[in-house]
Amino acid sequence: MRQVWLCHQGTLIYVGQDENKQCLCPPNYYGNRCQYQNQRVSLTLRLQNENLGKFNVIGVIVGLVDNTGLIHSHEQFTYIPGRDCNTKFDIYLLYRNRPKDMTKNYTIHIEAYDKINLRFLTTWKLPVKFNFMPVNRESALLVVISSASFSTFAYVQAAAIAAKGSRNSHRYFFTVDQEGNNYEGVMNKMCPVTNNRVYGTGTGSCGEVVTYYDAIKAAVAGKKQGENGKRYDVVRTIEPESGPWGEFTNTVYCNANTWAIGFRQRVEKPCDNCDDTALNALELLCAKKDGTSVNSIKPHSGFWGDWSNVVRCPGSNNFLKGVSFKIESPQESGDDTAANDSQFACSQSRNIFASNGDPWGDWKPMKYCSPSTAICGFSLKLEDTQNEGDDTAANGAKFECCTL
Repeated sequence: MRQVWLCHQGTLIYVGQDENKQCLCPPNYYGNRCQYQNQRVSLTLRLQNENLGKFNVIGVIVGLVDNTGLIHSHEQFTYIPGRDCNTKFDIYLLYRNRPKDMTKNYTIHIEAYDKINLRFLTTWKLPVKFNFMPVNRESALLVVISSASFSTFAYVQAAAIAAKGSRNSHRYFFTVDQEGNNYEGVMNKMCPVTNNRVYGTGTGSCGEVVTYYDAIKAAVAGKKQGENGKRYDVVRTIEPESGPWGEFTNTVYCNANTWAIGFRQRVEKPCDNCDDTALNALELLCAKKDGTSVNSIKPHSGFWGDWSNVVRCPGSNNFLKGVSFKIESPQESGDDTAANDSQFACSQSRNIFASNGDPWGDWKPMKYCSPSTAICGFSLKLEDTQNEGDDTAANGAKFECCTL
C-alpha cells in the first residue's frame, strides 16, 4: 500500500525485468513522483447545434495560443450530434515552458469544421483572463447555428456558460450570412440586448436552441466583426480624465487584426463673443501590423468646427497605446468648453498631436493600454446640443485595448 502512494497523483508501474519503479503521471502533474502540478488550462466543453443534422461529423481543434501566435499545446476531437449531444469533453492545455511566461497573454482558440466536406464552420476565442493563476478552469457550451434561419448577416450567440464558481463569465458570438460564410469569432461580455442589437442566447439542448432572450433582430445590423460588433480580443478599457457633461456614444471598433495607428480631431476655433465648444469629435485611423491603413472609425461627427489633418505613428507595429485630453474645468457663470485638445502615445515613438487644439484647460494624466495591446475602438463622451444653453460638445472618450 505504501508503494501505491509513491506516485502521489500518478500510477505506479514496473518497467523491465528488474521491475524498476516509475510513475505514470496524468497531464496535470509532472515530476519523478508526479508531485508537481502543471500550470495549465482545464477546459470542459459541450457542443450543441441547430439545423446541422444528427449525422454531421464535426471536427474540433482546441489550442492554447499566446499573443505572439505561438501554439503551446492543442487537442482535437470529433463531435457527432446524434451521438455526442450530451457529452462533455474535458481538455487539458499545457504551457510550453515551466514556469509559464507571465509577460504574455494567452487565449484558447477553438476551431470547428465539417469533416465530411472540410468546410470551415466557425472560430471561438476565449481569453485566459487571470494569468497569475497556476490553473485556469473554464467550462463553455458552444452552440453552432447554421445559416438556414437567417436571410442576411446576423449576430448569434455561440456560447454562454462560464465555469461554475469562476468569476470569468463570458458570452461568445460569431456571425453567419445567407451563404453560410462565417466570420471570425467575437467575444462579448455585454447583456443580450445592447446598443440596439439583439443577440440570441441559446439555452436549448440536443441540437436545437429553444429559447432566446429576445427575437433575433440583429440581421438588420449587417455588420462584420469590428464594424459596431465588439472585438473578441478586448482586454482592457481605459478612460482618461474628461469633462463632467455628456453621455457616451456606442463604441466603434477597428476591423479584426487591425488597430488604431493615427487620428484626427474636429475642433471649433475660439469665436470671441459666441458660445465656444472646442473639441467636437475624434476619428481614429486603423491599420495592419505592417502599417498599411485600412479604414477610419468615429462614433459621432460632432456639431461644430473643422477637422484637422490625420496624424499617425510612423512605421510598422507602431500603434496608439495611450491617450490624454486637455480639459477646461467648469467655469460656473462663464463659457464652458470641457475638452479642448487630445494627444496620443505611440507604442514605439513619441506622442502625436493634432494641429488645431484650443487654448483653454490643462493636460490630464495619460492613460495607457496594457503591454502587448493597443487601442482598437472607442466611444465618445458627447453633450447634445443645448439650444439656448451652454454647449460643450465632446467632453472626452473611453478606449478599448486589444491584444496585438
